[in-house]
Amino acid sequence: VLFEGGDGGFVGGKDYLNHRYTDKRNILAVHVARQLSQKKHRKSIGEVHLCQVFGDARKVGLLLTPPDEEPGKKDSKKKKRKRGGEEAKGGGEKKAAKLRFRVRLIFGVKPTSAESSDDDDSDASSPWLESWIPPSRLLPDRRNNRPLRSKGDEEEDEDHEAGPASWTPHYTNALAEDLHLVRTSDLVDSTIATLTPDSGGSTPFHEALLLLKVWSLQRGLLRGHDSFTTTSLAAILVYLYRTKAVGRRMGRVQVLSAFMRFWSSSDWLGEDGL
Repeated sequence: VLFEGGDGGFVGGKDYLNHRYTDKRNILAVHVARQLSQKKHRKSIGEVHLCQVFGDARKVGLLLTPPDEEPGKKDSKKKKRKRGGEEAKGGGEKKAAKLRFRVRLIFGVKPTSAESSDDDDSDASSPWLESWIPPSRLLPDRRNNRPLRSKGDEEEDEDHEAGPASWTPHYTNALAEDLHLVRTSDLVDSTIATLTPDSGGSTPFHEALLLLKVWSLQRGLLRGHDSFTTTSLAAILVYLYRTKAVGRRMGRVQVLSAFMRFWSSSDWLGEDGL
C-alpha cells in the first residue's frame, strides 16, 4: 500500500539535497506509526512495526500484522484452570492456524500531472508529470549530497567540476525510485497484460522473475542496501520485452539467459566512455 503525500506542503524547494526528503518521509512514517499503534486500533490493525523499504536504510516503512482471531481463546483459559495434570479431550490435536497476511505501508510523494506541451513529440494522450525535483537532478552524474556552506545554496555547475568521486548515483536513484514507483508499477502491469491478454495464469515473465529473485537472494543481491529489488528486476524484464531482446514465445530459462547477457554486457557505471 502506497501512502502518497501531495506536492507543495510536504516537500518542496531543494529538499532533494542532503537527505532532507528522506528525513521528512521518515518523520511522517513515525507519526503514522504512533497513531496506528494506539490501543484503540489494536483490535482492527494489530501490530505495527517499522521496517526498511526495499532494503534501503534511508527509507522507513510500516509493517502491519493483523491480530489473530483466536477462536479457542476462551476454551484455553478454562483448560488452564484445571489442576492435577488433567488434559482435556482432544487437547493433543492443535487447530490449524489460519493464514495470516501483512500489509506493508510505503510512503512517497505524488507527482502532479500536467498537459504535454505543443513542442513535445511524445504521445499527447499520455500526460507528463511535474515534480519538485528538476529532471536534471536525477541524472547519475549529479551530486545531491553536499557539504553545508555558509553562503547559501550550492551552485549546480560544480557537479562536473568536482569529478565522479563526488557524484551520488545511489542516493539519486533512491529519489527517482520513490518519484516513479507508481508509474513503474503501471508499466510492468501493462506489459504483463499484453503478454497474457486472455488468461491470468503464470507466464514466462513471472517464472523468470521468480528465478531471478531466487538467484539474487542466494547471492545477497536482493532486498539489501543499494541492491536489486523486485521492482527493478521486473523493470529490466519489461525493457527486454519492449526492445524485442526477449520474445513472447521464449521460455523462462531463455528469458533468464537473456537477462544475464544484458546485465553482464551493459556499461552500468559509464566507465567505457571515460
